[in-house]
Amino acid sequence: MAYCRNCGQPNADDAAFCSACGTAIRQPTAPPSGQPAAPATPAAALPVAGTPDYVPNYLVPSILLMLFCCLPGGIVALVYASSVNGRLAQGDRAGAIAASKSARLWCMISVGVGVAIAVIWLVAWLVPLIMDSMVSPY
Repeated sequence: MAYCRNCGQPNADDAAFCSACGTAIRQPTAPPSGQPAAPATPAAALPVAGTPDYVPNYLVPSILLMLFCCLPGGIVALVYASSVNGRLAQGDRAGAIAASKSARLWCMISVGVGVAIAVIWLVAWLVPLIMDSMVSPY
């Protein structure tokens, strides 16, 4: 087990870069004589939004939905959202896309449940008020 010198995260023995912070775990070996050295890029270097390789993680919406809308759905969305960047760092692009789609789905479910609960609460609060105002004072 190789540990990152920067953040202390445990990584696989053959990992060249930390899966959490992208810091080099071991020094790259010298190329065979006569061949140029390949540039080393960390696996955790994630693409910027707007580029074709970008995968949205929906982390901020899932946190906000968990806090202000629907706690159970927000927790599920948060679990999926937090796994997107880790999967990208491991090179599992298909898994990152699947986790991103699941996080988006659970964000939508949380919004729907939150709106439904708000409507039910509003109706349950307004109907007695309206009914009381309709009752004859006689």
